[in-house]
Amino acid sequence: MTAVTFGVGPVLEDYPEHAKLIGIIVTSWNDIEHALVMLLALCMGQQFLLIHPMVYALRNSVARLDIMEPTLLELFKQQKLDTKELASILAEARKVAKARNMYAHAVYGASDTLRILDLQEGIPAIFTQQDKNRPLKIEELTDALQRSISLSHRIATLSQTWRTPQPKPA
Repeated sequence: MTAVTFGVGPVLEDYPEHAKLIGIIVTSWNDIEHALVMLLALCMGQQFLLIHPMVYALRNSVARLDIMEPTLLELFKQQKLDTKELASILAEARKVAKARNMYAHAVYGASDTLRILDLQEGIPAIFTQQDKNRPLKIEELTDALQRSISLSHRIATLSQTWRTPQPKPA
């Protein structure tokens, strides 16, 4: 096995295509989470600027999903909307968030190819040994980015199905 280089300057500089995809994957999560918070505000009939600080007071994406999921599911159920699609979207969001966190918090190294060597201290134990010390292929990153893009489209489509409840006559 070839020696692995890490800790000597930014390894990703030598892998610009990888670096670009990792950057897009990491930042696309912000758009996905933002869209979910906007959907929550819409469903609650509240202004985004009211809901946003409440959700973002939680410091990680898993906690934010944990607080949004039951509320969104209940609101969709009350409106007799597609809770299966919403549940599927939220499950996919958890997978996309996990991938985003792995790429954002990985310690990268290189030998013959770019490798994920380890994950930073404090990263949840949801990652396995298989996530560590392995080559990182462009195809993996392309697939992860496509999942993010697809999820964004699904959230946008689902948002369009929401019907604002009409006030009941007095």
